[in-house]
Amino acid sequence: MLVPYSRTLYFSDKGHERGLTAELVRDFERYVNRSYASRLGNRPLTIYIIPTTRDRLLPDLEAGLGDIAAGNLTETEERLKLVDFAAPRHQKPVRELVVTGPRRRC
Repeated sequence: MLVPYSRTLYFSDKGHERGLTAELVRDFERYVNRSYASRLGNRPLTIYIIPTTRDRLLPDLEAGLGDIAAGNLTETEERLKLVDFAAPRHQKPVRELVVTGPRRRC
C-alpha cells in the first residue's frame, strides 16, 4: 500500500509505523485475515506499507509499485481515468470541503 509521509497520516517513530493511515492499514489487514481465514489457512495476509511522496502516489500506483494508494486524495475526473476510488458505504461522499474563518473588517 502506497502512503505519503505526513505528521498525522504516516511517519516512523523509532522503527514503528505510526499515524492514522498506518493504523487503518493494520485494521484492514486484521479484517481481511479474519474475514478470509478459511481461504488463507495458515498463511495470513501481510500488507506492506510503502512510504512515498504525495505527488508519486498515483504515478507509482499506475506503474505497479503498489496495489492501493491511501492518502486523502480528492476524486477528480482526471484521477478517475487512472484509478478507482473507494469511500465508506455508510457515509455520503464528500467532493470538497472548504473551510474559512470569520470576516475581517478593515
